[in-house]
Amino acid sequence: TLYQTHCSSCHHEGGRGLSGLAPPLRASEYVEGPARRLVRITLYGMTGPVTVNGTRYAPPSVLPVMPGLKDNPEMTDENLAALLSFVRNAWGNQAASVDAAMVAQIRRQTADRNRLFTAPELDAPAGEEAGQ
Repeated sequence: TLYQTHCSSCHHEGGRGLSGLAPPLRASEYVEGPARRLVRITLYGMTGPVTVNGTRYAPPSVLPVMPGLKDNPEMTDENLAALLSFVRNAWGNQAASVDAAMVAQIRRQTADRNRLFTAPELDAPAGEEAGQ
């Protein structure tokens, strides 16, 4: 239900993404990669070009930004963990679940952040990216 409400309009019901809106979540290194990175994207959103499954996505082929969900009152640590665990294990994805404690920790560590993440920030070694 959380995916249908907050994600499927851009990333599609099957996680395939939609041309002109968003890249795929199915078999995406951003979904199946480090959970910490996916939590940050979902909390704060993302902007700029991103390469997913070897395809570069940049405006106008996708929306210029993915909004974050950190200010959405429905996105408690538990709900965000459930949403991301679903995405990490749907459509053939096979990644470890996300727990609420991880979401809470990242939310605390990044509480002073007030901007979207970029792919280079997300790909920086832990501790080196701005606003961890």
